[in-house]
Amino acid sequence: MARRSKGARGSTLAEDFARAYGDQTLQGRFRFRCPAFDKSGDEEEPELLEGGLTALLQLRSEYFNAMFSGPWAESRHAGSTAVTVYWPREQMARLLEFLHGGSFVAKVEDLRVAMDCASFFGVPSLLHHVREWVAANLKVATAPALWKFVESEPHLKDTEYCEDAEDVEAACFEFHLEHFAELAGVKAWESFGDETNDAAEEEPPLHNLSVDLFHRLLMSGLVRLPTRQLICVVERFARAKCSDPSSTEAFGQLFTSLMPPAVIFNRDCRTALLQSNENVEVRSLIAV
Repeated sequence: MARRSKGARGSTLAEDFARAYGDQTLQGRFRFRCPAFDKSGDEEEPELLEGGLTALLQLRSEYFNAMFSGPWAESRHAGSTAVTVYWPREQMARLLEFLHGGSFVAKVEDLRVAMDCASFFGVPSLLHHVREWVAANLKVATAPALWKFVESEPHLKDTEYCEDAEDVEAACFEFHLEHFAELAGVKAWESFGDETNDAAEEEPPLHNLSVDLFHRLLMSGLVRLPTRQLICVVERFARAKCSDPSSTEAFGQLFTSLMPPAVIFNRDCRTALLQSNENVEVRSLIAV
């Protein structure tokens, strides 16, 4: 838990830093120049970005720690010094705000930028911020794409790099199990197999999930969906993911890989297989 600063209306120290930086009342020795180029290729002189607390930048960023730890920074004269960093200015501004206690990710489109900044500038706390944002913003419409994004980023899953790496994977896994019917586009069990049913014609969010992640869900045996209906879901998923929709062989291979005995399938099949109703720890199934 963040410590509370004194006399700041109950705000945290990070919030106080963010507010001071945003108000431009927190000024340091260095300011940043991020060169931009217009369409003709001529360099434009952008407005300098306030660097804020140098010690804070060094503490939270490996890049800035290396930049300001040597004789170069120590030999600077008194007053503000402009430092050139070849990075998109808008992204640099958001990173500096984040390093001073602000937020970075506000929408899904910000995740890629956050990962690029975290990687280039060496900011572990920004990776933690991304994990927290993903876990807190899982929705039926976007959860498959978010889980696929997490799966594609090794740093977000590296438990040695950050101890909370398993938490975001568990959150994604649990969300897909809890909302599987909604993700699959199932609106009415009674008419699910009816070709005229709207649910059978709409492209469900589940189809944004990768084959590997969908296989992981089925392999867990924790999907709460009757076998007949789940077969329909798997068939639609396989057809949507088949590289050659006209190839019966390609569809058959993918469909078979998502059906028993290749996977445990659902809770009904799991119960029949294990002859038990024991609880299964979700985290133990994430890496299946």
